Amino acid sequence: MLTVSDQSTIRNSNKKALVFGASGLVGSQVVSFLSDHAAYSRVDAFYRSGDETEFEKLHKHVVEFEDMSSWADQVTGKDLYMCMGTTMKKAGSKKVFHHIEFDYITQIASIAAENGVNQFIIVSASSADKNSLFFYNQVKGLIENKIKRMDFWAIHILRPSILLGQREETRTLESFAAGAGLALKAIGPKLFSSVTPIEAQKVAFCMVKVAQETRSGVFYYPSSVIAKLGKMN
Repeated sequence: MLTVSDQSTIRNSNKKALVFGASGLVGSQVVSFLSDHAAYSRVDAFYRSGDETEFEKLHKHVVEFEDMSSWADQVTGKDLYMCMGTTMKKAGSKKVFHHIEFDYITQIASIAAENGVNQFIIVSASSADKNSLFFYNQVKGLIENKIKRMDFWAIHILRPSILLGQREETRTLESFAAGAGLALKAIGPKLFSSVTPIEAQKVAFCMVKVAQETRSGVFYYPSSVIAKLGKMN
């Protein structure tokens, strides 16, 4: 249970946020929201390569993910936002996909926990399940399973459905799934809420919003809940 002192730390206006996957569909929106949020005085974003994004509070780090020990001491702050992710197409194989998704994310989480980061907020998948027959969902479930046992006082796991937004690369399968999801929403918005596509901006807004909570524990947010919490008006 959080002490009064802990709660004051969460609510103050001098928090430092860490963002991984900061150039992605959700991560770029998270950086934008954090940079404009009164609770944060500094936002450290970690990239594989250079990025042109500029905000007053933003501090950018270009890092080598195969050599985390060289920058592990920079993973310090209050709230870590994990927005990293790839696709099987980009990874090229199950082995590489597992390495990028599971190894990178859980290693970063472990470093953060050791460095005393308070909260871990992560974008997972709507059908994440370590026992799933589908490899993608299985890996997402394994990530969740490992992270929820780490020593953070709060872990927020968001499980959005297909993300809507402008990507740098075209994802044909996701575009098809998004179209199908929108069609199902038109048929029955409540019945098909778990597969209804959701705007990346809402997911990002929800991540920042739940990080201001003062509840300790592990919390899951299905797509229908993200849609409600992600409303910006």
